[in-house]
Amino acid sequence: MGFFSFFALTLIPVHYGLYLMFNKTGDGGWKALVPMYNYVLLSKRVGRPWYWSIGLLAPGLNLIVFFAYAVAFFRSFGIFDSQRLWKYCLLYPYYIPQVAKKEAYFGTENQPPRMPNTVRDWVESILFAVVVATIIKTYLAEPFRIPSASMEDEMMTGDFLVVSKMSYGAQVPLTPLTFPFVHNSLPFTATTPSFLEWWKGPDWRLPGWTSPKSGDIIVFNFPVNDTMVVDPVLKAFSYYDQIYMIAGQELSQRRIDPSTLSESDFELLLSQSREAFLSEYKVMHMPIDKCENFVKRCVGGPGDRFEIRQGQIFINGKPQKNPEMLVHHHKVYTKQALTEMVKTELRAFYFSNDDAMGFRTYTDSNGVGFYLLNLNQKQVAYLRGLPSIDSVVQMVYAPEHNFQIWPNHISVNNSVDQMAAFVIPAKGMSIELTKENLVLYQRIIRAYEQKNVEVREGVVYIDGQKASKYTFEQNYYWAMGDNRHGSLDSRFWGPVPEDHIKGTPWIVVFSLDGDRSGSIFKQLRTDRLFYIPN
Repeated sequence: MGFFSFFALTLIPVHYGLYLMFNKTGDGGWKALVPMYNYVLLSKRVGRPWYWSIGLLAPGLNLIVFFAYAVAFFRSFGIFDSQRLWKYCLLYPYYIPQVAKKEAYFGTENQPPRMPNTVRDWVESILFAVVVATIIKTYLAEPFRIPSASMEDEMMTGDFLVVSKMSYGAQVPLTPLTFPFVHNSLPFTATTPSFLEWWKGPDWRLPGWTSPKSGDIIVFNFPVNDTMVVDPVLKAFSYYDQIYMIAGQELSQRRIDPSTLSESDFELLLSQSREAFLSEYKVMHMPIDKCENFVKRCVGGPGDRFEIRQGQIFINGKPQKNPEMLVHHHKVYTKQALTEMVKTELRAFYFSNDDAMGFRTYTDSNGVGFYLLNLNQKQVAYLRGLPSIDSVVQMVYAPEHNFQIWPNHISVNNSVDQMAAFVIPAKGMSIELTKENLVLYQRIIRAYEQKNVEVREGVVYIDGQKASKYTFEQNYYWAMGDNRHGSLDSRFWGPVPEDHIKGTPWIVVFSLDGDRSGSIFKQLRTDRLFYIPN
């Protein structure tokens, strides 16, 4: 049930009941239409603390608070027996206006006194604390743990940080019926949903004081997690990527060049791969606000002409300034085998073992051996100063017909280091619906803008109507990890819609290095206590 349907069926009769009540109490019925103040006034008239009204802002908990209000409302009209209270509360949209219209206002002074009750007092105190914490988590700031090495060294695996939701404006929850303090699965389970989709909240964002800019670190809901694999491990990965992976393996086994496939053959391959995957795994729809949380750096914004050449990002034809601790794979050629002392020194210099490719030797096209290491520019400079190092060369992965790379189509020849120029969609921007543009933007229009896109005999139809142009309805951003060869980001699944963005990291409270053995105090990275990301 949509928000506005829910509003029409429940909140309109409830507020009509408040209108009648406030007329009887002499407050003026019009006050029932003033948001928040109406419930502050209701608290006063039913003998409850004013701060109960704050609980209505907490997703999930607001239903508990509302039913508590309903009980107090009916009691204020002289209804005390449990049987009637249960019936009236369960059918509150009907009975609130009926009671307010027909019954005399009883007030709070003449109600039977509430007997002291330690359990009730504790429950009310805990409920109030949970309500306040949920409001803070939903609208102001949310704790977050960095799960992977994709943003190292700026954001480390094991960082515990606070994400500001106020900067860009908090998104009003789309799934208000949710278990508090968890994301998308119930405690002690990996795949049991922590939310209900019986009705959905409005697609609203509160005002913020800025918008994401190139260079900002952003936290967002994983865009291609809209279809989640019901599996403890695969739930954090793209369902679509699993399909592309199966299709790629099939072509590899049959030694078929993807570029030789026709459009119909490609669609058939994906369909067969999808059937094979779904025969083994279950999937479920995931609302935007319950998709997995990701943290990356915004490297391109609405309307930017984005391109990657030889691993370097270009915006509107100009090279973008790289983050100070940007990381790439490098070929490290040595004059002799690395000694254990040098290896130990290098391990201490690494961000974490997640980034160390190990000290295995590889062979290049000329038959020369090298070590493949993940390095930033400071580490490159350090290695080049060692007498045992001959040269350090940044890896650049050549373009190939890899449909695991965005836009996930055989006709586009991209790689993580080479990406053809395209324009990131902006709100109000129009495009011609050509065959080339559809390859780039069809999923955006279909999945994020909720339009039905069809192509019949070369003609594009949007929501059943012929269309030669399309105008985007929201802004989009390009997000990439600083660990460029160790990050799952927009290069694999495309732009991030504005309505998926949650906020920006404010502070790293503390950080634990899981690669260190021993107690939590030995794992603590003292240099990252209260670190401000940039």
